[in-house]
Amino acid sequence: MAKANFSLSLQQLLFVILAVSLLTLVLAGMLASQGFWPILLIAVIQTVLVALTLYRAWREAWAQELIESDGETILISRKTASSSLSIRLDARWARVMIDQTRGRWYAPQISLYSLGEEIKLGRFLATGERIELANQLRRLLSRGSAWTKPARAND
Repeated sequence: MAKANFSLSLQQLLFVILAVSLLTLVLAGMLASQGFWPILLIAVIQTVLVALTLYRAWREAWAQELIESDGETILISRKTASSSLSIRLDARWARVMIDQTRGRWYAPQISLYSLGEEIKLGRFLATGERIELANQLRRLLSRGSAWTKPARAND
């Protein structure tokens, strides 16, 4: 299971948005009562933009991937706040690739290939977590993948 590091639930996020909005509008209301009424309009616009930005960030950041294998198939179940996806790959031909061609400033991309299909994994993980995911997948697939070199008796 790979999960994004985003601990707020939707209810907690709405509470944060409500608290920030209330504080902003109370302060703007106090200034508006002293004659600075244009500030109230700006505060309302700011409150709406902050709420939309926080909600969108929450929606994009909430993600998880469950990767299961029985030796012959790999089932990847990806869930986000807005969608879910399940993909089944042949584990015997699966290969884990780490793409670091974008440079050291960018996190590496982890891909799982099998019989012409590719799925990118762990896009929501930090760099170290992505590498650990790739290593765990390689260990999982090492026993049955055709890409793993078999041990020879005379080595």
